[in-house]
Amino acid sequence: MRKLTLLFSLLLAVFFVHAQSKAYDRLDMFEKEVPLEINLKTDLKDILGKKANDRMLYSTMSMKIADSTVQGTVNIRARGKFRRNYCFVPPLKFDFDTSNSPSLNLLGSIDMTVQCKQGKDFEQWLFKEYTTYRIYNIISDRSQHVRLVTLTMEDTEGKRKPVNVPGFFIEDFDVTAKRNACKEIKLSKLHTENTDRKAMTLVAMFEYMIGNTDWSIPANHNIKLMQDSGNATAKPYAVAYDFDYSGLVNASDYAVPSEMLGTKSVTERVYRGFPREIGELREIADHFIAKKAAVFAEINGSKFLNDRSKKEMISYLEEFYKDIADDRMLKTIFVDNARMN
Repeated sequence: MRKLTLLFSLLLAVFFVHAQSKAYDRLDMFEKEVPLEINLKTDLKDILGKKANDRMLYSTMSMKIADSTVQGTVNIRARGKFRRNYCFVPPLKFDFDTSNSPSLNLLGSIDMTVQCKQGKDFEQWLFKEYTTYRIYNIISDRSQHVRLVTLTMEDTEGKRKPVNVPGFFIEDFDVTAKRNACKEIKLSKLHTENTDRKAMTLVAMFEYMIGNTDWSIPANHNIKLMQDSGNATAKPYAVAYDFDYSGLVNASDYAVPSEMLGTKSVTERVYRGFPREIGELREIADHFIAKKAAVFAEINGSKFLNDRSKKEMISYLEEFYKDIADDRMLKTIFVDNARMN
């Protein structure tokens, strides 16, 4: 009887470990929209007051996912460029590889974007950017998945008040690449037209759709590259990210129009891609049109966007869909006004 009891206990333990491991897999954690609840104990003086510091901070955390909670250690640091200096709470990088929890180890390294400053506007801009990622997921499988987070940060020294902010995890790009049978590659000063042509047309049209001009292939700015794993000579696919400067988000407190482009507002669309044949453009435009109902359902069905944000996003996207329905407008925007160098 004792042997049976011991065997049952061992099987139960193995099942529990397997269930925990599966629950925190790097792919599975982005499957749902329900926010993760994370409590983080760290040096708030360092992470909030010394944001330019790249030092990793040893922290303890608990994360509630589904019906269970996992606890362990994690190293975090501030990341980003503009937002890490401008925001009260900077974007964060979580290094789970060093965690003392086997369940957390599986998550590797993940970036988190958080509400920049206090206030409802900043909260809605965070949810708008999250929704923009979700829209990109609808348009293309070659896009990073996101997962909402409710983050509470407590000071290990007890000298500062806890900070409560919403945020979202961004799928690590090597996971995005593997989902697409690709691998991440890094190339400097790559000409835009040396990427996969069809994929680049889609990305450039998506950036126009959301009113984002803050990207560049040659400068490796807000664009990442992946290549088919089985073909070393294949042209890379461009993947867009970081959308807080887009017109769709319209973070009016800090997002400013481009001096180089001479735009008056971040909501002013400018096509930053190279010219294409009408047939190519029509194919991609029809793909966007086919996804319109799903895109609008994502916005209208959001539990986090308020009515004003939903109305603004829908209205902004309606302008885009009106433009791409007309071949004459396609030619004007994506051929006549395309960049030449």
